Amino acid sequence: MPDFSPQFMGVVFFVYGLAWFVLGLTIALEQRRATALPLASSLKYLAIFGFLHSVVEWLDMIFVLAGTQQDFLSLRIVRAILLAASTLILAYFGVHLITNIRQKYYWLKAVPFALFALWLLAMVVMTGKSLWGSL
Repeated sequence: MPDFSPQFMGVVFFVYGLAWFVLGLTIALEQRRATALPLASSLKYLAIFGFLHSVVEWLDMIFVLAGTQQDFLSLRIVRAILLAASTLILAYFGVHLITNIRQKYYWLKAVPFALFALWLLAMVVMTGKSLWGSL
C-alpha cells in the first residue's frame, strides 16, 4: 500500500470536506423553492449533515497537516461531537424520509436519538474509566 504524504492527505481531506460543504450549500439554496415532493421536507436534514460533516473533514485536514507536534485535544473532542452529531442528523434524515413517504413507522424517529444517547453514555463511561485508570 502506498505511503501518502501529509500534504497529499491534507488536499484529500480539503476536497472531501468541500464536497460535503457543496452538498449542504446546494440543498440549502434549493430548499427555498416551493415543491410538492415528499422528499423536500426531509432535505434540510441532509443539508445540515453536509455542513457538519464538512467541518469534521476539515478538522481531519488540520490534524494531518499539523502532524504529531500539536495535541489539539479540545479540537479532537469537538471533532468527535460533530461526527456523532452529523451521523445523528443523517440517520434522522433517513427516518424523516421514511415516515413522510409511508405515513407510518413514526416510532422510528426516536431511534437515532436513542442511539446517540447510547453513544454519549459509552463515551462518558469510557472517559471515566480512562480518568480513573490514570489516577
